[in-house]
Parts: sequence; structure tokens; C-alpha cells
Amino acid sequence: MVPAGSKTLAVPDGPEAITTEWLSAALHAGGALRNGRVKSSQVEGLGQGMAGRVARVLLTYEGDVAGAPATLVAKFPAAPGSTRQLADLLHLYEREERFYQQLSQRLPLPVPLLYYGASERDNFVLLLEDVAGAREGNLLSGSSLIEAAAVVERLARMHAAWWGATALGDLGWLPAPNDDSVTELGSSRGSEAWRAFHRKFGAHMPHDISALGAWLARDRTVVDRLSASPQTLVHGDMRVNNVLFSDGEPRAFIDWQTAVRGRGPIDVANLFVSSLQPGDRRAAESDLLPRYHRLLVEGGVQDYSFVQCWIDYRLAVINQFSQVVVLSSLLDVETRLEDGVGAVTGGRLIAALLDLRAPELVVPVIRWKRWLSRLAPRTSRG
Repeated sequence: MVPAGSKTLAVPDGPEAITTEWLSAALHAGGALRNGRVKSSQVEGLGQGMAGRVARVLLTYEGDVAGAPATLVAKFPAAPGSTRQLADLLHLYEREERFYQQLSQRLPLPVPLLYYGASERDNFVLLLEDVAGAREGNLLSGSSLIEAAAVVERLARMHAAWWGATALGDLGWLPAPNDDSVTELGSSRGSEAWRAFHRKFGAHMPHDISALGAWLARDRTVVDRLSASPQTLVHGDMRVNNVLFSDGEPRAFIDWQTAVRGRGPIDVANLFVSSLQPGDRRAAESDLLPRYHRLLVEGGVQDYSFVQCWIDYRLAVINQFSQVVVLSSLLDVETRLEDGVGAVTGGRLIAALLDLRAPELVVPVIRWKRWLSRLAPRTSRG
């Protein structure tokens, strides 16, 4: 099957606008349905993800339907609002469509099949495999170390396979973390976002973490390091609820809107910090992070020491904090942080920043930059 979009097939405005005629045309265009047609469809809402609306569609057919899916998952943009504006600004919908069409079948980890994908200026749709019998990981209760180990193993395979791949640079739709659309978002909103974030949450924030946040709001050192060579393909939002499990094994990695090319430990840090209880996260840093590095080496990665991996992991945790601050100026983060999941994941992030002595990692950089800034006027005077 070769997934394909169609320039002449209009994209429905959402799950409620799906028709049997449109489904027949889309599945024909994507190659999942050959000569038959969709006789009936039933749409079941799965809910709203961070950047999109998702529904399960149950299908019946007539005619030649060999290989056609009995169910599928339909993914649409978020409803109009701040989330939709952010997704459009960062080209998240185009990125996910391109990922499924160009990369999804070239990965050494499981990804849902794409039956059809298309986009218009203000709309997009993906029809994806409904992975039968699989369940989402539970972000609130946290992943088990066994689940985390299985995810890390597959991430290492993917990162090793794409490590230093020049082909990534040829994909204009796949940014690095510091590419223009992302960087401009941070630089234009950084200080303003930090002030707003600190007004809301500063009273509950340790002093060292507060100082770190103020520095991150005006400095790109961390994100530049995570964007530098050696780059690999990075999922970008590697939380346990973006993995579908069956019998403890990952059956599918989903939600690729934020895929980037950057340092591999970005994914490992996102997984450990967001999805593990602090005690389990510490254990994973001692056991699973070295295992991740060993798997990279076994996969052919060279000239990347565990010391480098450890530094990149810590910087990726710091960058998570920076992302939370910037997003707070665009999304209803206060509401999200007050709900169960937001409060838990926010607490896990602060605990990780303290455990990893994040401020100490960047203090030498801050001092060096201050020294350069004091030296510059003297140098200019000759």
C-alpha cells in the first residue's frame, strides 16, 4: 500500500463531517480500498489531544474489500483557539502528514499505517490504523520501568538508524529545535512568557529553578546544543501516553506532530521526566540511560561518549522547562497545570531539575557569557 493524498478531495471540517462517500474516495486514493465502497460508518469520539481532534471510525463495506480496515482512526486539527494557532504557527499538521507519508515506513519501530493523508491551507486529515487490542500508556499513574525499558530500546534503534543521516537535512518540513519557526516563538515571547509564568507559579518554585527560568527566557545556548550535530530523528513529544502497549510491549508510537532532527537524548529525557515517578526516573537514569547509550553504539554510532549523552540528557530536561514557559504564553497552561495530569507532570519536571542540578550545568555558561560581555567594550576600544 502506498499512502497518498488527493489534490481534488476536499478535507472534511472534522469528525462530524465524515461521510461514506468521502471515506470511499479517501481509502481508494490511499490504496486501502480497491473496487468496493464504504457502505456505512460510525464515528466514535476518542477525544482531543494536545493539538488535534481524534475519532475512531467503524466501517462496513460492499464489493471487493479485501484488506480494507474494519476500523480506523481519523485525526483532524484542534478546534479554533490558541492551540490551533500554535499548531499552525509551528506547522505541526503539515509535519505529521509529511512524517507519515515520507518516513513512517522507514523506521525500526512500530508506527500506525497511514491509509490516507491530505491537507489544505487551514485544514488537514489523517486516516490511520486502529491498533487493535493496544492501550495508551498512563501518564498520570506513570510508566513502569519495564515499559520504559522497552520504549528506550526501540528509541535507541531509531536514533541509531538515523544518526548523522544527511537525508534528514533534505527534509525541509523537519526542523531542528532551534529552527526559525520555533526559535522565533521563543525569542519573541521568552521574557514576556517568563514574567507571566513566574507571576502564576513563582511562589511555588525553588529559587535556583526560578533563576534558571529567567536565564532560559533570554538565552539560546541549551536549544542550540540540542540542535547541533550529531542529529538524528527525534519524536519530540515522547511521553508514555504517546505509545500504545500490548502485553507490556510497544505496539505503536503515535503523535508525530513535533518530530524534529536533533540530539537523541531529547526523547529519552521527555520519556523519563514526564512519564516516570521521580524514584523510577532516578533508577532509569542509572540503568536505562547507559543501556540506551550502549544500544546506540551497538547500532553503529561512533564518537559519541556516554559523558556527552549524559550532558545532552540533562540539557534536554532543562529545555523541557523552557518549552513549558514559552507555551504558557500561548495556551491555557494555568488550567492544565491545575488539573491532575498537569500538576503531576509539572512536579516531576521540577524534581528532575533539582535532582540533576540543572542550574549548576548552565552556571559556567552564564559566567562565561557575562565575562565576554564585559570584555567586549574594552576590546572595541582597542
